[in-house]
Amino acid sequence: MAIQKFNNSTTISKEQIPFTQVNNNVIQNMKEMEAFCVWVYLLSMPPDWRIIKEQIKKHFGIGDAKIKKIFSCLNAHNLIRYEAIRNETGNDFSHWNIVVLNGNDFIKNTDKSNTNNRNRTGSKSHRVRNAPGAIQGTTNKIKNNKDNKNKKERGEKKQKPLSLSQSSLEELKSKIDPGILQELSTNKIKLDFVYSKFKSHMKSKSIKQFNISELELWIKRELDYSKNKQKSCAKEKNEIKSTVKFFEAPEKITASNRETARTNLKSIKEILNKGSRVVQGGGLKT
Repeated sequence: MAIQKFNNSTTISKEQIPFTQVNNNVIQNMKEMEAFCVWVYLLSMPPDWRIIKEQIKKHFGIGDAKIKKIFSCLNAHNLIRYEAIRNETGNDFSHWNIVVLNGNDFIKNTDKSNTNNRNRTGSKSHRVRNAPGAIQGTTNKIKNNKDNKNKKERGEKKQKPLSLSQSSLEELKSKIDPGILQELSTNKIKLDFVYSKFKSHMKSKSIKQFNISELELWIKRELDYSKNKQKSCAKEKNEIKSTVKFFEAPEKITASNRETARTNLKSIKEILNKGSRVVQGGGLKT
C-alpha cells in the first residue's frame, strides 16, 4: 500500500536562508561605517530576536558612549525606530522598544528637522514621533528660543532712552540686568543710592536722558569701588602693628631727685668746659 506523504495533517516548514538582503540605497549612501555594520548585524537576526545592549557591546567590543552614538546615528538615518510601550492598563509608560527598519525610508541628510518630523506607522499605543534624544533636543530648542526672546526684549528696552526725572526704581529694576541687581544685593548696596549719585552726575552735565547701559556701567564702577574698599579695610585690619616704642617720655624731676639732677647737670657743664680747654690748649695736660 502506497503511503501518502502529503495530506491534510502534513505541516510545511522552510529552511532559513543563510544571507541577508540589504537595501542598495543604504549601502551606497551610508557614510558612518560603524553604524552601518551594527545595522546589518541587527538585520541578520531573526524577527523574534530581542535587542540586548550588553550583547551588542560585547560582540563589537564597544562601550556605552559608542553604542549610544551609533544608535542615535541609526535613528537619525531612519534605520531604526523607537516605540513607546505602555503597561497592561495602557495608561502608564513601561519601556522603549527598538524596531529595525529595512532602509526603504532611509534618510541620507540627517538634519534634526528631518529626524523630528518623520511620519511613524503603527498602532496608537506604540507610535512615537521622536526618539528619546530628539525629545530632549526639542525641549532644549524651546528653552533656547525663549531665552533668546527674553534677551531681545531686554535689548530693546535698553536701547530706548529714559528720562532722569520720570524714571522710577521699579522701571529700572525691570530693565537692568538681573546679574547686576544680584551683585548689588550681595554687596549690600541699594539701587536708589547708586541711582541718586548717577542722577547728580548726569544733571551736572545738563543731561536729561540716558540709556540703561550707561546706568549699568555706573553701577559696575560703584561695585568695583566698593569691592576695592572692602579689600583695603580687610588688609588694614589684618596688618601686624609694631609694638616697638619709638620714644619714651623723660622722667619728671621731683623734689626727691632734684638735687641729683642738679649734680648731674653740673658735672656735664664741667666736662664741656674741660673739653673746651683741651681744644684751645692743643692737648690734655696731666
